[in-house]
Amino acid sequence: MPFRPIRAEHIRNREMRRVFEHANSYLGDVYTLIHADPGPEMSGAGNFSIALILACVIDGLATEIYPIVPVHDLQKRMQILLERMAWGTRVQGWVTRQEAARVLYLDIRNPLAHNLAADTSPSVRRPGYADPALVMRMKDWARPRAPELEEIVDWPRRRWPMMWAENSHGNRRIVLSDLALYWHVKQLTVELAADVECLRNAMDLRKRRRVK
Repeated sequence: MPFRPIRAEHIRNREMRRVFEHANSYLGDVYTLIHADPGPEMSGAGNFSIALILACVIDGLATEIYPIVPVHDLQKRMQILLERMAWGTRVQGWVTRQEAARVLYLDIRNPLAHNLAADTSPSVRRPGYADPALVMRMKDWARPRAPELEEIVDWPRRRWPMMWAENSHGNRRIVLSDLALYWHVKQLTVELAADVECLRNAMDLRKRRRVK
């Protein structure tokens, strides 16, 4: 199954349609990186690039489509956007959406985008936890290929959390599966592009911002 582009032709507003067109390009790049299928957790396998690209897609959607507000609190906007994702419970191994937003914003988006991750935020992590591990696998070590991810309709939450806590090479860490994050971000983008009410609200908020 090749990459399935997200349909945005129905969105009349050119600025909003461009948001989804750009998201489409980024997600297509991630699909290509996953499809290359390098060795598991290999240095240079695309782990960091994939996580950064997907964090930036979330960033863009939260800023331009939903929820847009609060304007000056990107981390909060990302957390609110994650509420729209299909999420698992702690019993199933998932971290909370609040912690996931904190990791995505403070440990992935900001550090990787600035100064080659020289500026990390250990004070916001769980006590005793090292920097997050970004992996190209699932918690049970399954490694579905990109075409397989395209075919999944309902995410198997009990088996495959997107972000979980584990001991990794002697360190306690939050682990993020790039494969799971890709599926969830793409699914979220598809749903937002098809949500007529959400798009209408986004256009209204854009108009209000221009008036101010």
